[in-house]
Amino acid sequence: MLSKLPNRRRANSYFLLAAVCFAFSIVFTLRSSSRTQSQDSHSVLASSALCLSDLLLKFRIEDSVLHLSAPIYVRLSKPKSVGAACLQKLIGSDAVKNPTAMELHRLSLLSTDEQSHIYRIVHQLHSNFSQMGLELFLAGGSLLGSWRHLGFIPWDADIDFMIQYNQKPLVRQFLVNLSKSEQFNFIDTELTNQHWQLGILCGLVGQNLSARKQCKTIVDFFFGRVKGRVYDRQEAPRKFPIDYVYPLRVRPFGPYLLPAPNQPDRFLTAVYGRDFQSNCLFKYFNHMRTDCSYLSKVHSFVRRLQLTRKGKIIQAELLMKNDQILALFLPEPEGSNFQRQDDSWRE
Repeated sequence: MLSKLPNRRRANSYFLLAAVCFAFSIVFTLRSSSRTQSQDSHSVLASSALCLSDLLLKFRIEDSVLHLSAPIYVRLSKPKSVGAACLQKLIGSDAVKNPTAMELHRLSLLSTDEQSHIYRIVHQLHSNFSQMGLELFLAGGSLLGSWRHLGFIPWDADIDFMIQYNQKPLVRQFLVNLSKSEQFNFIDTELTNQHWQLGILCGLVGQNLSARKQCKTIVDFFFGRVKGRVYDRQEAPRKFPIDYVYPLRVRPFGPYLLPAPNQPDRFLTAVYGRDFQSNCLFKYFNHMRTDCSYLSKVHSFVRRLQLTRKGKIIQAELLMKNDQILALFLPEPEGSNFQRQDDSWRE
């Protein structure tokens, strides 16, 4: 049936009807989008909570412990598979490429037993320093190893510590006394390399007057001090904002927790550059470099997750090899009372 409305009035009616339909479609789309975003948000929170619950179960951590200000560090005697909720969150976060690594990357300078022995020595050094009121904290390759592997860099062999410049006389005397043991050898390389070295896992080579100590590896002691709002080191890069370093926190190094800079990621960026997490250097193998993701099938690496539970954000560091979890570290929250509160670093 033909409409009796004039052509202009009929056109206006069509335009009005189209406008109403368009407005309705926008409102419907916005509501659907809002509902979808809300569902996605709830899904993310649920996935985060499930992932954290799975980790707590695997590592036998009581839920109540999460409310404490102290860090949590647990190592598994046997690897366990990562749960589906955590695996979902890991996909896409610093994704791992997992191509076949070169045989060179399988080489390790230290055996598992040697690493365990060195971990015990380093822990005892820290205990001795603490008893004497002396400061030392992880730096250089040891801090990088803690950040990427919760311990040794697999293809590294030495230990790097920072000590306070104004405590050098006491530290030197302690290291000299320690070297009276056949197992240690203090080397004063300050004039040539601006740091000291302590040979460890040493033994005598030769006989009588020609006998000398030969050591498996060394501990490097670098010097730093506070000048105003700057932490000043003797080697490059020399200067850091003081809050990169203090107050000291603790980080895993093998089976132990040792002092480390307050902001290790910024400290490492200043020393190694922005790509320190992805760029692996083989300093003992002609200083070769490769993308760290190529090595994840051969060596264990830390994967980081930000999880939420009951409105609380929890940073989790998972030591993983392929889809197997080896250890879990939950750092103390920012501003927690666990952080060092004294001012002994001030000169």
